Amino acid sequence: MQTADPPNQTVYDVATLTQLALDAEGKPSVIQLSLPDGEEIAAHGTDSGLRLITVVTGDLYWGDGDAVDPAAKMIYPTGSVLMLPSITPH
Repeated sequence: MQTADPPNQTVYDVATLTQLALDAEGKPSVIQLSLPDGEEIAAHGTDSGLRLITVVTGDLYWGDGDAVDPAAKMIYPTGSVLMLPSITPH
């Protein structure tokens, strides 16, 4: 694994993605995703493998499924770790 120069890019219109490490093929294997307080990312899915998510600061409001449902959101505080299998809409 190689380390990446931290190029920041905006994703989902509101989040900042920073690449922290790359795999042997140069694809991101460790990223940091930062959102301003109160911002929300639209429901989406990932098909590139297992994701491990650590809440570094603040609270993460999380929902599973194809649409955002405010009543079904779960709250993960600082220090929480989530495991998200591939192809999981969230």
